[in-house]
Amino acid sequence: MDPQSKKSWAEIDLKALAANYQALVRRLQVPTEILAVVKANAYGHGAVPVARCLAGQGCRFFGVAQLSEALELRRGKLRGRILVLSHLDLKEIPLLFRYRLTPVLDRIEMVRAISREARRRGGGNFPIHLKVDTGMGRLGLIPAEIPRFLRDFRCLENLRMEGIMTHLSEATDPVFTRFQRQEFQKAVRLFLDAGYRPLYTHSSNSAAVILRRTGGDNLVRAGLALYGAYPEYRLAKSGLTLKPVLTWKTRIQQIKKIPPGYRVGYGKMFLNRSARAVAVLPMGYADGYLRSLSNRAEVLVRGQRAPVIGSVCMDLTMVEVGRIPLVKAGDEVTLLGRDGRGEIRAEEMAAWAGTIPYEIFTSISGRVPRVYSG
Repeated sequence: MDPQSKKSWAEIDLKALAANYQALVRRLQVPTEILAVVKANAYGHGAVPVARCLAGQGCRFFGVAQLSEALELRRGKLRGRILVLSHLDLKEIPLLFRYRLTPVLDRIEMVRAISREARRRGGGNFPIHLKVDTGMGRLGLIPAEIPRFLRDFRCLENLRMEGIMTHLSEATDPVFTRFQRQEFQKAVRLFLDAGYRPLYTHSSNSAAVILRRTGGDNLVRAGLALYGAYPEYRLAKSGLTLKPVLTWKTRIQQIKKIPPGYRVGYGKMFLNRSARAVAVLPMGYADGYLRSLSNRAEVLVRGQRAPVIGSVCMDLTMVEVGRIPLVKAGDEVTLLGRDGRGEIRAEEMAAWAGTIPYEIFTSISGRVPRVYSG
Protein backbone atom coordinates (compact mmCIF):
# COMPACT_ATOMS: atom_id res chain seq x y z
CA MET A 1 0.00 0.00 0.00
CA ASP A 2 1.41 3.36 -1.04
CA PRO A 3 0.60 5.97 1.64
CA GLN A 4 1.11 8.75 -0.89
CA SER A 5 -2.01 7.57 -2.73
CA LYS A 6 -4.16 7.93 0.39
CA LYS A 7 -5.85 10.98 1.87
CA SER A 8 -4.52 10.03 5.27
CA TRP A 9 -3.03 6.91 6.81
CA ALA A 10 -2.02 5.50 10.19
CA GLU A 11 1.37 3.93 10.72
CA ILE A 12 1.37 1.19 13.36
CA ASP A 13 4.74 0.42 14.98
CA LEU A 14 4.56 -3.17 16.24
CA LYS A 15 8.02 -2.89 17.83
CA ALA A 16 6.68 -0.11 20.05
CA LEU A 17 3.67 -2.31 20.89
CA ALA A 18 5.97 -5.17 21.90
CA ALA A 19 8.11 -2.80 23.99
CA ASN A 20 5.04 -1.51 25.85
CA TYR A 21 3.87 -5.06 26.56
CA GLN A 22 7.24 -6.05 28.00
CA ALA A 23 7.38 -2.84 30.07
CA LEU A 24 4.01 -3.71 31.60
CA VAL A 25 5.08 -7.31 32.23
CA ARG A 26 8.06 -6.02 34.21
CA ARG A 27 5.60 -4.01 36.30
CA LEU A 28 3.95 -7.20 37.54
CA GLN A 29 4.86 -9.90 39.99
CA VAL A 30 5.00 -13.50 38.84
CA PRO A 31 2.68 -15.35 38.24
CA THR A 32 0.42 -12.44 37.24
CA GLU A 33 -0.37 -12.38 33.50
CA ILE A 34 -1.67 -9.73 31.13
CA LEU A 35 -4.97 -10.00 29.32
CA ALA A 36 -4.53 -7.73 26.30
CA VAL A 37 -7.69 -5.77 25.57
CA VAL A 38 -8.06 -5.70 21.79
CA LYS A 39 -11.70 -4.69 21.52
CA ALA A 40 -12.78 -1.93 19.11
CA ASN A 41 -10.24 -3.11 16.53
CA ALA A 42 -7.49 -2.97 19.16
CA TYR A 43 -8.42 0.64 19.96
CA GLY A 44 -8.20 1.46 16.27
CA HIS A 45 -4.78 -0.15 15.78
CA GLY A 46 -5.95 -3.32 14.00
CA ALA A 47 -7.05 -6.28 16.10
CA VAL A 48 -5.47 -9.18 14.21
CA PRO A 49 -1.97 -7.69 13.65
CA VAL A 50 -1.89 -6.39 17.22
CA ALA A 51 -3.03 -9.67 18.77
CA ARG A 52 -0.57 -11.69 16.67
CA CYS A 53 2.27 -9.40 17.73
CA LEU A 54 1.36 -9.70 21.41
CA ALA A 55 0.98 -13.46 21.15
CA GLY A 56 4.51 -13.52 19.80
CA GLN A 57 5.60 -11.69 22.96
CA GLY A 58 4.09 -14.40 25.14
CA CYS A 59 0.61 -12.98 25.77
CA ARG A 60 -1.89 -15.82 26.29
CA PHE A 61 -5.12 -13.91 27.05
CA PHE A 62 -7.08 -11.45 24.92
CA GLY A 63 -10.24 -9.51 25.66
CA VAL A 64 -12.94 -8.32 23.26
CA ALA A 65 -16.30 -6.63 23.79
CA GLN A 66 -18.47 -8.70 21.47
CA LEU A 67 -18.57 -11.99 19.68
CA SER A 68 -17.88 -10.61 16.20
CA GLU A 69 -14.53 -9.28 17.43
CA ALA A 70 -13.62 -12.69 18.82
CA LEU A 71 -14.50 -14.39 15.54
CA GLU A 72 -12.28 -11.96 13.65
CA LEU A 73 -9.35 -12.99 15.85
CA ARG A 74 -10.02 -16.71 15.41
CA ARG A 75 -10.32 -16.30 11.66
CA GLY A 76 -7.02 -14.44 11.85
CA LYS A 77 -5.47 -17.64 13.27
CA LEU A 78 -5.07 -16.39 16.86
CA ARG A 79 -4.78 -19.42 19.12
CA GLY A 80 -4.74 -17.74 22.55
CA ARG A 81 -7.54 -17.55 25.09
CA ILE A 82 -10.21 -15.01 24.12
CA LEU A 83 -12.60 -13.60 26.71
CA VAL A 84 -15.83 -12.00 25.49
CA LEU A 85 -16.15 -9.28 28.10
CA SER A 86 -19.58 -7.87 27.33
CA HIS A 87 -22.90 -8.69 25.72
CA LEU A 88 -23.85 -12.08 24.32
CA ASP A 89 -27.11 -13.21 22.72
CA LEU A 90 -28.55 -16.65 23.35
CA LYS A 91 -28.28 -17.47 19.65
CA GLU A 92 -24.50 -16.86 19.83
CA ILE A 93 -23.86 -19.53 22.46
CA PRO A 94 -22.99 -22.36 20.01
CA LEU A 95 -20.22 -20.19 18.58
CA LEU A 96 -18.56 -20.02 21.99
CA PHE A 97 -18.01 -23.76 21.79
CA ARG A 98 -17.13 -23.87 18.11
CA TYR A 99 -14.44 -21.18 18.40
CA ARG A 100 -13.24 -21.97 21.94
CA LEU A 101 -14.28 -18.62 23.44
CA THR A 102 -14.68 -17.83 27.12
CA PRO A 103 -17.69 -15.73 28.11
CA VAL A 104 -17.84 -13.25 30.98
CA LEU A 105 -21.30 -13.62 32.52
CA ASP A 106 -23.49 -12.00 35.15
CA ARG A 107 -26.96 -13.40 34.40
CA ILE A 108 -28.06 -16.81 35.60
CA GLU A 109 -30.28 -17.18 32.49
CA MET A 110 -27.22 -17.04 30.25
CA VAL A 111 -25.32 -19.43 32.52
CA ARG A 112 -28.18 -21.93 32.33
CA ALA A 113 -28.26 -21.69 28.54
CA ILE A 114 -24.52 -22.37 28.30
CA SER A 115 -24.90 -25.33 30.66
CA ARG A 116 -27.61 -26.76 28.41
CA GLU A 117 -25.44 -26.32 25.32
CA ALA A 118 -22.54 -28.04 27.05
CA ARG A 119 -24.78 -30.98 27.95
CA ARG A 120 -26.05 -31.15 24.37
CA ARG A 121 -22.44 -31.40 23.21
CA GLY A 122 -21.64 -34.26 25.54
CA GLY A 123 -20.77 -32.54 28.79
CA GLY A 124 -17.34 -31.44 29.95
CA ASN A 125 -16.24 -28.47 32.02
CA PHE A 126 -16.81 -25.40 29.87
CA PRO A 127 -14.92 -22.41 31.36
CA ILE A 128 -16.74 -19.22 32.26
CA HIS A 129 -15.81 -16.02 34.09
CA LEU A 130 -18.24 -14.16 36.30
CA LYS A 131 -18.44 -10.39 36.66
CA VAL A 132 -19.16 -8.61 39.93
CA ASP A 133 -20.23 -4.95 40.06
CA THR A 134 -18.34 -3.33 42.95
CA GLY A 135 -19.16 0.29 42.13
CA MET A 136 -19.08 0.81 38.37
CA GLY A 137 -22.85 0.62 38.06
CA ARG A 138 -22.77 -1.24 34.76
CA LEU A 139 -22.72 -4.97 34.10
CA GLY A 140 -22.09 -7.41 36.90
CA LEU A 141 -23.64 -9.10 39.91
CA ILE A 142 -24.34 -6.75 42.78
CA PRO A 143 -22.64 -8.37 45.83
CA ALA A 144 -26.03 -8.82 47.53
CA GLU A 145 -27.15 -10.96 44.57
CA ILE A 146 -24.28 -13.43 44.84
CA PRO A 147 -25.79 -15.83 47.46
CA ARG A 148 -28.89 -16.37 45.33
CA PHE A 149 -26.76 -16.73 42.20
CA LEU A 150 -24.69 -19.40 43.93
CA ARG A 151 -27.80 -21.35 44.94
CA ASP A 152 -28.91 -21.44 41.30
CA PHE A 153 -25.41 -22.09 39.96
CA ARG A 154 -24.95 -25.10 42.24
CA CYS A 155 -27.67 -26.93 40.32
CA LEU A 156 -25.93 -26.56 36.96
CA GLU A 157 -23.53 -29.02 35.37
CA ASN A 158 -20.78 -29.05 32.77
CA LEU A 159 -19.44 -25.60 33.72
CA ARG A 160 -16.18 -24.54 35.33
CA MET A 161 -15.98 -21.22 37.16
CA GLU A 162 -12.54 -20.32 35.85
CA GLY A 163 -12.44 -16.65 36.82
CA ILE A 164 -14.10 -13.81 38.69
CA MET A 165 -13.67 -10.17 37.70
CA THR A 166 -14.75 -6.65 38.47
CA HIS A 167 -14.20 -3.29 36.79
CA LEU A 168 -12.47 -0.39 38.52
CA SER A 169 -14.22 2.94 38.13
CA GLU A 170 -11.15 5.14 38.65
CA ALA A 171 -7.93 3.31 39.42
CA THR A 172 -6.11 6.60 40.07
CA ASP A 173 -8.41 7.29 43.04
CA PRO A 174 -6.82 5.27 45.86
CA VAL A 175 -9.77 5.66 48.24
CA PHE A 176 -12.50 4.43 45.91
CA THR A 177 -10.22 1.78 44.44
CA ARG A 178 -9.55 0.46 47.94
CA PHE A 179 -13.32 0.31 48.53
CA GLN A 180 -13.89 -1.58 45.26
CA ARG A 181 -11.12 -4.05 46.02
CA GLN A 182 -12.54 -4.72 49.47
CA GLU A 183 -15.96 -5.36 47.94
CA PHE A 184 -14.36 -7.61 45.34
CA GLN A 185 -12.48 -9.58 47.98
CA LYS A 186 -15.73 -10.09 49.90
CA ALA A 187 -17.39 -11.34 46.73
CA VAL A 188 -14.55 -13.73 45.96
CA ARG A 189 -14.74 -15.02 49.53
CA LEU A 190 -18.40 -15.92 49.00
CA PHE A 191 -17.43 -18.09 46.04
CA LEU A 192 -14.56 -19.66 47.96
CA ASP A 193 -16.80 -20.42 50.94
CA ALA A 194 -19.23 -22.09 48.54
CA GLY A 195 -16.45 -24.45 47.47
CA TYR A 196 -15.40 -22.85 44.18
CA ARG A 197 -11.72 -22.26 43.39
CA PRO A 198 -11.42 -19.87 40.43
CA LEU A 199 -8.03 -19.92 38.73
CA TYR A 200 -8.11 -16.20 37.97
CA THR A 201 -9.27 -13.06 39.69
CA HIS A 202 -8.95 -9.84 37.71
CA SER A 203 -9.88 -6.24 38.32
CA SER A 204 -6.85 -4.17 37.33
CA ASN A 205 -6.65 -2.01 34.23
CA SER A 206 -3.79 -0.06 32.63
CA ALA A 207 -3.78 2.64 35.29
CA ALA A 208 -3.64 0.09 38.10
CA VAL A 209 -0.69 -1.66 36.45
CA ILE A 210 1.16 1.62 35.91
CA LEU A 211 0.60 2.59 39.55
CA ARG A 212 1.39 -0.93 40.79
CA ARG A 213 -2.05 -1.12 42.43
CA THR A 214 -2.99 -4.57 41.20
CA GLY A 215 -4.06 -5.92 44.58
CA GLY A 216 -4.31 -9.68 44.64
CA ASP A 217 -5.02 -10.08 40.93
CA ASN A 218 -3.24 -12.81 39.03
CA LEU A 219 -4.64 -11.55 35.71
CA VAL A 220 -4.71 -7.86 34.69
CA ARG A 221 -6.54 -6.31 31.76
CA ALA A 222 -4.26 -3.87 29.95
CA GLY A 223 -5.61 -1.80 27.09
CA LEU A 224 -4.63 1.82 26.53
CA ALA A 225 -1.11 1.45 27.93
CA LEU A 226 -0.31 -1.23 25.36
CA TYR A 227 -0.89 1.35 22.66
CA GLY A 228 1.49 3.84 24.23
CA ALA A 229 -0.87 6.28 25.93
CA TYR A 230 -1.50 7.03 29.59
CA PRO A 231 -5.08 6.89 30.97
CA GLU A 232 -4.22 10.19 32.68
CA TYR A 233 -1.35 12.31 31.46
CA ARG A 234 0.06 12.74 34.97
CA LEU A 235 0.83 9.03 34.93
CA ALA A 236 3.64 9.83 32.50
CA LYS A 237 5.62 10.75 35.64
CA SER A 238 5.11 7.28 37.12
CA GLY A 239 8.49 6.04 35.92
CA LEU A 240 7.00 3.86 33.19
CA THR A 241 7.88 4.98 29.66
CA LEU A 242 5.30 4.08 27.03
CA LYS A 243 6.00 4.37 23.31
CA PRO A 244 3.16 5.61 21.09
CA VAL A 245 2.28 2.87 18.63
CA LEU A 246 0.17 4.86 16.15
CA THR A 247 1.25 7.78 13.98
CA TRP A 248 -1.47 9.44 11.90
CA LYS A 249 -0.42 11.36 8.79
CA THR A 250 -1.77 13.14 5.75
CA ARG A 251 -0.42 15.40 3.00
CA ILE A 252 -1.12 19.01 2.10
CA GLN A 253 -3.58 19.11 -0.76
CA GLN A 254 -3.37 22.83 -1.47
CA ILE A 255 -1.81 26.03 -0.11
CA LYS A 256 -3.55 29.34 -0.62
CA LYS A 257 -3.10 32.89 0.59
CA ILE A 258 -6.10 34.54 2.16
CA PRO A 259 -6.32 38.29 2.80
CA PRO A 260 -7.30 40.02 6.06
CA GLY A 261 -11.01 39.96 6.75
CA TYR A 262 -11.58 36.50 5.27
CA ARG A 263 -13.37 33.89 7.31
CA VAL A 264 -12.41 30.23 7.29
CA GLY A 265 -14.66 27.19 7.47
CA TYR A 266 -18.31 26.47 8.16
CA GLY A 267 -20.03 28.82 10.55
CA LYS A 268 -17.43 31.54 9.92
CA MET A 269 -15.62 30.09 12.91
CA PHE A 270 -12.25 31.73 12.21
CA LEU A 271 -11.78 35.39 11.29
CA ASN A 272 -8.51 36.06 9.51
CA ARG A 273 -7.01 39.35 10.72
CA SER A 274 -3.76 39.30 8.71
CA ALA A 275 -2.41 37.86 5.46
CA ARG A 276 -2.03 34.13 5.99
CA ALA A 277 -0.95 31.02 4.15
CA VAL A 278 -3.53 28.29 4.65
CA ALA A 279 -2.83 24.63 3.97
CA VAL A 280 -5.86 22.50 3.13
CA LEU A 281 -5.60 18.91 4.36
CA PRO A 282 -7.67 16.18 2.63
CA MET A 283 -9.18 14.66 5.77
CA GLY A 284 -11.76 15.61 8.39
CA TYR A 285 -14.21 14.30 10.91
CA ALA A 286 -15.35 11.50 8.59
CA ASP A 287 -11.82 10.16 8.99
CA GLY A 288 -12.07 10.50 12.76
CA TYR A 289 -10.37 13.88 13.18
CA LEU A 290 -12.87 15.18 15.70
CA ARG A 291 -14.83 18.33 14.96
CA SER A 292 -14.17 19.45 18.53
CA LEU A 293 -10.55 20.03 17.44
CA SER A 294 -11.71 23.05 15.40
CA ASN A 295 -9.68 26.19 16.19
CA ARG A 296 -7.90 24.27 18.98
CA ALA A 297 -5.61 21.59 17.63
CA GLU A 298 -2.16 21.74 16.10
CA VAL A 299 -0.42 19.56 13.53
CA LEU A 300 3.23 19.07 12.60
CA VAL A 301 4.52 20.33 9.26
CA ARG A 302 8.25 19.95 8.61
CA GLY A 303 8.60 19.24 12.32
CA GLN A 304 6.96 22.54 13.33
CA ARG A 305 3.58 23.11 14.89
CA ALA A 306 0.83 24.65 12.79
CA PRO A 307 -2.58 25.58 14.23
CA VAL A 308 -5.88 24.25 12.93
CA ILE A 309 -8.04 27.19 11.92
CA GLY A 310 -11.76 27.24 11.34
CA SER A 311 -14.06 24.29 11.71
CA VAL A 312 -12.94 20.77 10.88
CA CYS A 313 -15.04 19.71 7.90
CA MET A 314 -16.21 16.24 6.98
CA ASP A 315 -13.40 15.72 4.46
CA LEU A 316 -11.13 18.76 4.79
CA THR A 317 -9.22 20.59 7.52
CA MET A 318 -7.39 23.90 7.31
CA VAL A 319 -4.16 24.83 9.08
CA GLU A 320 -2.12 28.05 9.09
CA VAL A 321 1.42 27.53 7.75
CA GLY A 322 2.67 31.06 7.09
CA ARG A 323 5.52 30.78 9.60
CA ILE A 324 6.87 27.52 8.19
CA PRO A 325 9.51 28.06 5.47
CA LEU A 326 9.50 26.16 2.18
CA VAL A 327 6.16 24.49 2.86
CA LYS A 328 4.42 23.26 -0.29
CA ALA A 329 1.57 21.11 -1.52
CA GLY A 330 2.35 17.43 -1.09
CA ASP A 331 4.30 17.91 2.13
CA GLU A 332 3.66 15.31 4.80
CA VAL A 333 1.64 16.42 7.82
CA THR A 334 1.63 14.60 11.15
CA LEU A 335 -1.72 14.76 12.92
CA LEU A 336 -0.72 12.42 15.72
CA GLY A 337 2.79 11.23 16.48
CA ARG A 338 6.36 12.47 16.07
CA ASP A 339 8.03 14.48 13.30
CA GLY A 340 11.63 15.44 14.01
CA ARG A 341 11.74 17.05 17.43
CA GLY A 342 8.04 17.74 17.44
CA GLU A 343 5.46 15.35 18.87
CA ILE A 344 1.69 15.36 19.32
CA ARG A 345 0.52 12.66 21.69
CA ALA A 346 -2.98 11.26 22.00
CA GLU A 347 -3.20 12.71 25.50
CA GLU A 348 -2.59 16.22 24.15
CA MET A 349 -5.07 15.82 21.30
CA ALA A 350 -7.63 14.52 23.79
CA ALA A 351 -7.16 17.63 25.94
CA TRP A 352 -7.79 19.87 22.92
CA ALA A 353 -10.93 17.92 22.06
CA GLY A 354 -12.20 17.76 25.64
CA THR A 355 -12.18 13.97 25.64
CA ILE A 356 -9.93 11.01 26.50
CA PRO A 357 -7.21 9.20 24.51
CA TYR A 358 -9.46 6.15 24.13
CA GLU A 359 -11.85 8.17 21.97
CA ILE A 360 -9.02 9.66 19.92
CA PHE A 361 -7.80 6.20 18.89
CA THR A 362 -11.16 4.52 18.38
CA SER A 363 -12.53 7.45 16.37
CA ILE A 364 -10.00 7.00 13.55
CA SER A 365 -12.29 5.61 10.90
CA GLY A 366 -12.04 2.56 8.72
CA ARG A 367 -11.33 4.65 5.64
CA VAL A 368 -7.92 5.49 7.10
CA PRO A 369 -5.65 2.59 6.06
CA ARG A 370 -3.30 1.12 8.66
CA VAL A 371 0.28 0.56 7.52
CA TYR A 372 2.31 -1.84 9.71
CA SER A 373 6.01 -1.94 10.48
CA GLY A 374 8.12 -4.01 12.83
